[in-house]
Amino acid sequence: MSSLTVLPWVMRPSFGNPNIPNQIILPFPKHTPETKGRFFIFGIAVPESQLLGYYGGPEHRRLYRNKVDMDKPKSFKLFSVTRLLRSITKSNVTLDLCFPKGMGPTSEALQNAVVVVTLCNTYRESYMHRPTEEQVQRLERFLACGPPDWYLDTKTADWY
Repeated sequence: MSSLTVLPWVMRPSFGNPNIPNQIILPFPKHTPETKGRFFIFGIAVPESQLLGYYGGPEHRRLYRNKVDMDKPKSFKLFSVTRLLRSITKSNVTLDLCFPKGMGPTSEALQNAVVVVTLCNTYRESYMHRPTEEQVQRLERFLACGPPDWYLDTKTADWY
């Protein structure tokens, strides 16, 4: 299985949606025969336990004015943390399940899938509304999990 080759991202203000100044430019990762039919997701891999740890934390309590029910199911907590991340970054982040770095779509890789805080993906509409450098840096500082990178989505393109 080949590893995925991705170029680093840089900022170029004149590229992308003209209504969003200072968008980062993200060279697309190269598809191989094993990755055809899947989107690549640009984001930060974060352990699920770390994301759940933000639920009920000080930033979360501020957002919800201290009305936080700790007995909610895990899916509700993750949705709530997604709203927190959106308020911090001022961008439309989502949570996606992706294959680990360098692994293609296999059943073994699917069992080791990672949660990625998604900033954008290779779908045209998402890519055109990718975040600014400032939004990316804000998310990096908050999560403290390393820089964002491209990950292969576990869902196929026809799922969307």
